[in-house]
Amino acid sequence: MEHYKSAVRNSAPAPHDETEGYAWFSAWFMPVAFGVAVALCYIIAWANLDGTLINAARLSEVFPQADGRIAFFDGQDKASQGAYTATLAASLVIFPAFLLMNGIGYWRTVVAPGRCRRVSHLTIISVLAQVTVFAVLFLIAFVHVPEAQPPGRRGNSAIIFWPVFPAVGGALLVLCANVIFCALVGGLKFLFGLRGNND
Repeated sequence: MEHYKSAVRNSAPAPHDETEGYAWFSAWFMPVAFGVAVALCYIIAWANLDGTLINAARLSEVFPQADGRIAFFDGQDKASQGAYTATLAASLVIFPAFLLMNGIGYWRTVVAPGRCRRVSHLTIISVLAQVTVFAVLFLIAFVHVPEAQPPGRRGNSAIIFWPVFPAVGGALLVLCANVIFCALVGGLKFLFGLRGNND
């Protein structure tokens, strides 16, 4: 069983150590991506604590699944509603920026030198496992509506309130963007026939 788990891990479509160049790129890019994403979320959130920068109703048209959380904050905490909508809005910048920058780094350090690691049927399992885990985390962080609780008695739901949520949301957006990137790379490798001998 351990051997199988190890094989699934090693079949990742875009591992950080695919080449020495990509390992070096990933070593600085990921921490910078986390820092920039969290900082961006806090900057927008701070400017939107009163809800005047981002129109919550209009944002819910772009993200209809956010309706429940936005309505929940209406009766709980206006500042947290502003932080939540700001973090959602930041995702419109974080996702494309991460995919573009990581794509450039991957192209220059892996694809252009012709050193792409081949994928196999285990790659599909690896990607599906990551997508499932992070889809659940995303739903918990951005969609789930907790039971109403009096201010100051928020329990485990404290992470969705200001001032914690921009940090949690920004970091999770980067992780989700990385999973999307890996899935795209895996799909392209299958599309262009970069498969192992066992496929």
